[in-house]
This record gives sequence, C-alpha cells and structure tokens, in this order.
Amino acid sequence: MHGSDSSLELVVHDPESGEGWRRALPRGETIRLGRAPDSSWATPWDMRISREQADLRLDGEELQVNCLEAARNAGVVRGASQRHFSILPGEEFRIGRTTFRLERAAVKTSAVRPVSLDAEPVCLDPEVLELRAQTAVLERQLQELTSQLHAADRKVVEVELALDQSRQTAARSPSESPELQSALQRNQQLAEEKALADQRSEQLQQSLQSLQERIEQIQQSSSGLHVDNQNLAAERYQFQQTTATQQETIAALQAERDALRQDQQQTLKSLENSEQALALTRQSLVQTEQTLAQIRQSLAATEQALAKSERERLAAEQARAQTQATLDQQQQEIQSLQQERPIARACPAVPLASDDSETENSLLRLGGRFADCVLGERLSGKGKNLLFRATRNRQACLLQVTSSGRTRMLEPAADYCAKIDRLLRLSHPNLAAILERGEQDGQRYLVLEDVSGFDLVSLVRKFHPLPLPNALGYLLHAAVGLGYLHQAGVVHRNINPTNFMVDNTGKTRVLGLEGSLVQGVPCVTRGPVGAPNYMPPEQAINSETVTPLADVYGFGCLLFTTFTANPPYSGQNAQELFRAHRESPAPQLHDYRRDLPAGLQTVLDRMLAKQPEDRYPSMDAVIDALQSL
Repeated sequence: MHGSDSSLELVVHDPESGEGWRRALPRGETIRLGRAPDSSWATPWDMRISREQADLRLDGEELQVNCLEAARNAGVVRGASQRHFSILPGEEFRIGRTTFRLERAAVKTSAVRPVSLDAEPVCLDPEVLELRAQTAVLERQLQELTSQLHAADRKVVEVELALDQSRQTAARSPSESPELQSALQRNQQLAEEKALADQRSEQLQQSLQSLQERIEQIQQSSSGLHVDNQNLAAERYQFQQTTATQQETIAALQAERDALRQDQQQTLKSLENSEQALALTRQSLVQTEQTLAQIRQSLAATEQALAKSERERLAAEQARAQTQATLDQQQQEIQSLQQERPIARACPAVPLASDDSETENSLLRLGGRFADCVLGERLSGKGKNLLFRATRNRQACLLQVTSSGRTRMLEPAADYCAKIDRLLRLSHPNLAAILERGEQDGQRYLVLEDVSGFDLVSLVRKFHPLPLPNALGYLLHAAVGLGYLHQAGVVHRNINPTNFMVDNTGKTRVLGLEGSLVQGVPCVTRGPVGAPNYMPPEQAINSETVTPLADVYGFGCLLFTTFTANPPYSGQNAQELFRAHRESPAPQLHDYRRDLPAGLQTVLDRMLAKQPEDRYPSMDAVIDALQSL
C-alpha cells in the first residue's frame, strides 16, 4: 500500500504522432498546460489544444484540472466532456488526441533483517530451567560443606595443640595433682571432639564428592541442551528467513492481485467509454453524412454560381478590353486636339464633390484618368470615398480616392503622410498592400495592389445564405489579416463589408486603412471614424483612444452580416445606431438562420460585449474560438 508521501508523475502521450513526455508533479503549485504557453508544460504537437489550455494543481493524491475560459476544447474524463474535474493515480483524461495519465513513481521495498547466530539463545525448555536451578542449589550447598570442612580441620588442629599442652603439664606435675586430672579430662574430651570432627569431615567429603558428581552430570546435560539450543536458534533463523520470503511472495501476489483488479476495472471502464464513444461516433457519422449532403448541395450551387460568375467575368473582361481600346483611341484624339488647341490644357478640373453634394468628378468615370491611372469599374463608395478598378502603366491595380470635403475632416497632412508611410511597409497575404500615396486637386488617393474578386457585400448579396464552411473560411482569413495589423500596432477602426474583398482563390483581403489608428503617429480627427452600423460604443465616444478590442467588436458585427445579410442593429440615423450599439443586447443568429451551430452565438455574444474587457482579448483568441466550431 502506497503512502501519501509517494511522488506522482504526469505521463503525456499522443498516439498519432508518437510525441509525449513524463514529468514529476510538484505539490501545491499551479502549472499552466497548453500548446505553446509562455512558461510551463507545452504540448505543441496537438493543434486541438489551445495555446493556454488548463491549470494543473496536485492536492494530496488528487490532480485538479481547470480548463481556461479561452480554451476552445474541454477535457474528456471517464467518457464525459468536462472543463473542471480531478483524477486520482491510475486515471487519465484526454484533450484532442493527447492522453494525460497520473501515475506513481517507483517505490523501494525494505529487506528483512537477518537474525544473528552469535546471540545468546533464549531457552524456554522447563527441564533445562529445572536443571539450572538444581545446579545453583548444589553449588551453594558445596560451598557451605567446604566451609564446614575447613572449620572442622581447624577444630582438630586446636584439639591436638590442647592435648599436647595437657601432656606437657602432666609430665611436669605429680600424678595425682588436680591440674593433671583436669588435663586428662580435657584430653579425653578433645579426643572425642576430634573423633566427631573426623567423622563429620568424612561425611562432608562424601557429600562433596556426590555433589561434584551431580554437578558434572548437570553440566553434561547443560552442554547437550546448549547444543540443542544452538540447533534451535539455527532452525529459528531459517524459519524467519523462510517466513520473510513467504511474506515477500504474499506481498507480491497481493500487489499483482490489486494490479489485476485495477486493470479489470480500467478495462470495464474502457469498455463502457468505448461503447459511449461508439454511440457518439455513430451519431456524429449520421450528422456528418447530413452535413456532407448539405455541403454537396451548397457546393453544387456554388459551382453553378461560380460558373455564372466566370462567364460574367469573361464578358466583363471582353467589354473592358473593348473599352480600353476605345479609350486609347479617344486619348489619342484628345492629345491631337490638345496639340492643335493648347489653351484647353489650362481649363480647371471639376472637383470630386462638394461638402453638401455627391456629384462625381467628370474625370472619375469609366475611362477617365486620375493619378496616372485609367479608371475602370467602380467597386464601392459614394461621393466621399470611392474605390475603382484601374490600370497603371498597363498593370491592373485598385485606386481609392477621398473627396476634398472628406479630406478636411481627416487628420492634418503631415500626420496622414506619416501614417500612410508606415502602412506602405506592411505586407501580408490577407492584406491589400498600399503601393503609393498622393494628392491631386485637393483629393487624397491611394494606389493598392489588384484584388480580383468581390467584396463581402457583393458576395453576400449574390450567394446568401452562404454555407457555414465557406463563410467561416472567409471570416478566418479576415481575422488573420486583422491580427497581423494589431501586431504591427495598427487599429483598423473602419470594419465593414466593403473593406474586405474575397479574391478568385477564396482568400479574404483587408482594405480601407486610410482611417486607421497607427501606434506612435499623432491622430486628430473630427467626430467618430468608421461605419455606424459596425462601430463599437467606445469608438463612437472617442475614436482617438480605441484599442484592438474595438476591431474585435467590429469583426463580430461583420460576422453577423456575413451569415444573415443584415447589420446587427438598425436605426434612422447615426445617433440611433450609436444608442443601439451601447444599450441593445446582441442579436440572435437563429432569428435569421436555423442551420447555424449554437456555439456560433456564444462566440458572437462575447465579441459584441459592451465593455471591451469582456470581449476576446485578441484576434488569435477569436480564431481559436471559430476553429473549434
């Protein structure tokens, strides 16, 4: 059984790419997991994992997993999709293709301490204990008898000395003297005492000899018992070794049994999860087949529309070629007339438009010339901002012209030129690059690279309703282009369908940068900048201090128009539109189309949040959210 202080590891594996790693989990620390987080554990091989996916925290034996709000995919644990959950050792969860399993690190086992054979054996045999007790008693008796024998010997010596003295006294005294009679009596008593002492000595000698024999017998018995005790100690050590081996075997069998039970439980769970996944897969297959059928129908309709558009484009190119030939002929005639009548060259040009009128400049028409460009089809704009297809030095391009009245409302010329010079250096596949800036007859103009295709307004009008995959593809291209501008320090400020063109390859290009806000360039404008139908609340109040989050709001409005062919809010004038953007709730896509996924409304609601801090933090986050649909 594992202790709570054993270390745990997170084992990560992608079965498709073979990528993975194994790392120890620190306790009490929060770890950021994602495809490419700023500083933490990364899984760059799985594109279904967001750049910052989840926070991991090990609390005791429990690993807590909390998916971030910006993460597009939740975790799948125990067959269910969850954003906040926890797992124990031996369990796992999955995000995208990658599995994450919590395992224990290897734990060392302690060895059995051997029993020393040199230790004094502990005898518990009753017979041995009784013999040891008798030996102790006999040894004490032997000591007492020895002491008594020594005392008797001393007494005999004393008696002999007294007898000798009596004899000497008797020899010196007359035979009938009292002293002689006393000495003789004393001598007789001493002789009797000596005889008794000798008899007692013999008895003691016999007792001592028997005690010694008994002690030898006990010692011989004790030696045999000591040998038996040594044998018993050896047998006990072997028994302990055998018991330890059996305990290890039992522990290994129990661990194997627990592992088998755990594998069995995991197998049962896997079977249950597989059955659930199989059912979900079947449902997904049915939905996918239905979606494929819808896509095939949409593709067929789109192919028919594209074929019709191609025929119209070819007819337009033929008409353009004929018009160009006519224009060249007219130009030659005009040059001939100017050579004949030089005074005609001094005639003043008619302005593009007055402040209160939308009368077009007579030169800004099909076949006219402006800024060394021969004008073709007008793509968008009325009076103030015009966008034309044009040719310059026989090269196709786009020409954007701002009227003189509009020019006076924009920033000063020095600030405008500094801004455009910064924009001239930008280049991206989803951006219509600016080739040249200039001013002619009080009208500012920009020459852009050619984009052959339709703007989103025309595309939505021709093919509404756009299929979900096509519309998402156009919007994702646009989001990538806006994200590039934000990284370059540019806020667009004028997001509307006329400023996004889809070329013949299906790639969306961003236009309309003349009103953008460039970091580091002074900006002084009169009134709000941008289209009221697509303008965030904070931009209507002050257009000079907006951030990229304003473009996130405008992009949400653009998404709504792309799918519904309607602006998100309506009003009789700009002030009513500003109030609707500020106070009205986000419109519902299902009021216009029932075929769109519910998750798309969630993405739209966050982009159209009234407070900038409640929106997606960047266009990258918007892209992740759209790609997860």
